[in-house]
Amino acid sequence: MTDRMIETLLHRTADRVEADPALAENVRGLVRRARRRRGIAVAGAAVAVVAAGSVVFAGPVRDWLDDGGPAPAAIVVAQPARSPDLTSWRWRDVPPPDPTTSGNDVRAFVVGHSLVSLDYDDGHYVASVSGTAGEPFGPARPASPTTLTSAVSAASDTTLYLWGGQDTARGTPAQGPTYPPSGLAFDVASQTWSKLPQAPIESRDGAVAVWTGDRLLIWGGTVGAAPNTGTPSRIRADGAGYDPATGTWEVLPPAPGGGSLVPVAAVWSGERMVVWARAQDDSSGPESGRTLVFDPAARTWSVAAGPPVPAAGASLVATAAGPLAVSVLFEQSRAARFDATTDRWVALPGPAVPTATICPTSVVALLEPAVAVALPSCAGGTPQLLDETSGAWVPLPSWGTGLTGVAGAGGDFLALWNPAGRSVPGASPSLRVLSAP
Repeated sequence: MTDRMIETLLHRTADRVEADPALAENVRGLVRRARRRRGIAVAGAAVAVVAAGSVVFAGPVRDWLDDGGPAPAAIVVAQPARSPDLTSWRWRDVPPPDPTTSGNDVRAFVVGHSLVSLDYDDGHYVASVSGTAGEPFGPARPASPTTLTSAVSAASDTTLYLWGGQDTARGTPAQGPTYPPSGLAFDVASQTWSKLPQAPIESRDGAVAVWTGDRLLIWGGTVGAAPNTGTPSRIRADGAGYDPATGTWEVLPPAPGGGSLVPVAAVWSGERMVVWARAQDDSSGPESGRTLVFDPAARTWSVAAGPPVPAAGASLVATAAGPLAVSVLFEQSRAARFDATTDRWVALPGPAVPTATICPTSVVALLEPAVAVALPSCAGGTPQLLDETSGAWVPLPSWGTGLTGVAGAGGDFLALWNPAGRSVPGASPSLRVLSAP
């Protein structure tokens, strides 16, 4: 569970649980001593002490904090990581969304508890929504025309955001309207598209984006030259943040050394954006990798070594224990966890894959429970759960094989099984949902 999830839980609980005066006094004393030692001044709306998974005290800070200082942040007793038993979870088939004509950019997203299928067809992004994850999809909702494809994406609990991408009209006369570097937003509840205000940075391909809980952060990417010119792409090491509450953008401070790096992937760790980047001329070797960490509250960057795994065949996911990087290249499988306390990567065993074969493997994080699952897509590849206690990958043979695309939300684990259906002659799109019993 991330800090933001904990904070949300405490806010919902605080006003409904009667405060214990004795425990409140103890917490008040701890806060005072902490302030004297470190000069801590933090804001918060509730304080809670959690033991054995139960809230034993919670209450509005304004009701008991009488020293006039800033309210303390949530105080939580950390619990040992537990690996849940997922062997009883079962798949069920769900009607897929209607396919579009071209289907050359099919992706799936979880927005809140809805599944959104996204496609790009004939100059339009097209979205279809499964109102509650696992229910049939509604009609396709096309956006206004754009020549930008493969836009970078991030999702809040209500909205899917798209920004940048490849310009299909670059180097030729414009074939139709295209958005400036502004992007698109798809509201899942109303199933309507809108255009974001123009961003203060140049549109580009290959950027990364994360949703922080209240804003969209975008960083990096490249701007390609016109076709057949022989000019290499130009690295863009800038970024911007969009606040939907105010409808405004702000430019991010420059990342140290970012001018020679292109992003591989990025995740939101709960407090910071963690960007895995590599040298432009090196797509696989881990030696050139760097980890760029942006703290929005302090508006500062820090730089660490990259994960000890190749960028080729890579997945980066956020889990309760921290960002997890996994790379499966042929039969070579590696993994590493980013330790936020030291800003270092800790090597882990990679998931098992069949030998002497090419076995593309995706890694996803279930939100409830917050664990990572590796899904080899080759024949004989067994889905595996990362045991946080031992650091080993535990086979989940009951899940089947051949999974190709996945996402998670709430208590369900959602999977797109051959979402486009175009890579296999005669195949049709199919969707399967994995749920707890």
